Amino acid sequence: MVHDVLNVVPRLQILRRVPRQYWHYLPLQVMRRHQCIVIGGEAGCLTVAIADCRRSHVVAYLRLLTGCAIFPVQVDPIRIRLLIKRVERIRPARYRLLRQSALYRPLALHAMVAFFHAYSDS
Repeated sequence: MVHDVLNVVPRLQILRRVPRQYWHYLPLQVMRRHQCIVIGGEAGCLTVAIADCRRSHVVAYLRLLTGCAIFPVQVDPIRIRLLIKRVERIRPARYRLLRQSALYRPLALHAMVAFFHAYSDS
């Protein structure tokens, strides 16, 4: 069930940096395409900064990809792009190469298993 996220998504005015511990939760391609970045988390729940909260399908996609509940917060699109560029610049090239292979990402494996499980149920 998808709710109207425009009415329930809080807006985060100030976001200067993203802690390094959250950089690996989403691939850079996903961050760029959907203009979102993980900025925090607890057990089973991730806080995700999203530029355009009208695209509620992004929250559902991130939930499937990560296997975690998603708490979205709206952040200025310019700020999101800046944060993503900072992650791209600072993230080691070696780490980037390892993360490009989908088979090595636990989140991608979780998404594939969830997809096949949903497909086999129908």
